[in-house]
Amino acid sequence: MVNKIVTFIPSDKPQLEYDDRIGIIEKARKLVRDLTKRLEIQFKIGIGSVTSIYKLEDSYKEALNAIRNSKGRVAHVKDLSIGCEYEADYPISIESALFEKMAKGDIDGTKVEANLFFDWMVNNYPDHMMDIKLKVLEFILFAEQKAFLSGGMTYYFLYRKDYLPIIINIESYEQLRIWFIDMVTQACKNITTKREEQASGLIGKAKSYIEENYHKDISLDDISRKVDISPYYFSKLFKEETGENFIEYLTNMRIKKAKNLLVHSDMNIKNICVDTGYSDPNYFSRIFKKQVGVTPTEYREIGN
Repeated sequence: MVNKIVTFIPSDKPQLEYDDRIGIIEKARKLVRDLTKRLEIQFKIGIGSVTSIYKLEDSYKEALNAIRNSKGRVAHVKDLSIGCEYEADYPISIESALFEKMAKGDIDGTKVEANLFFDWMVNNYPDHMMDIKLKVLEFILFAEQKAFLSGGMTYYFLYRKDYLPIIINIESYEQLRIWFIDMVTQACKNITTKREEQASGLIGKAKSYIEENYHKDISLDDISRKVDISPYYFSKLFKEETGENFIEYLTNMRIKKAKNLLVHSDMNIKNICVDTGYSDPNYFSRIFKKQVGVTPTEYREIGN
């Protein structure tokens, strides 16, 4: 749900007429223009079809699919090109969930969905091992492609030279299952590792910026621009990496610097206030007491 806002709009019609659909699209385009102009952030809106309240998740997935498969800022699921049709009992929901978990680097979720899909294949086509092997190979190649694109794996031409011999020589479904699960989860681990490295790199850059500029009037927007991600996403990453939100982290750093100056320098409290990023001595004293339990003056007396 990162960087996503879900909105459900009630409708008294089982499906929208063409004019109604166009009207909603135009309103969405206007909303995107207004938000972009006001917040200077790029937005995209995906619109799903009308469903019953019990199938809201289906409409949500349609909206996501519309965004992913459209180059425009606003996309309605009805405007997408017609995709592949599946046989009636094909577990498209399990396949979609598996692909989604793979792309997210969700290792546990991938294992669950991969096992469910493998069970479906074996239960429905027990006498078609070669076809099942081909499907297994298809999913493994898909998972690895996601890992390659994320930067989690380095591609080289002969990377998969053993895959066909391995899969041809597998003689039981249990062996095939083990290889299948192992390969897709390994790709997921690579995706997750790369994502964590990227997040750590961004937060490391942000922490360095705070260390160098804590004495200035810096804001969440300033740092988000510095690392080139949205304030919302930065806040989420920062909290996950540090255990603190941005304001807490900045305040703790400033108070730590102030404590050091109070004990190891002759600077007066007003100058220490300014030197640690506060313009109002009274506000500085209140924040200091809230964090430390005593006023700056009392802390200096205790330290000396």
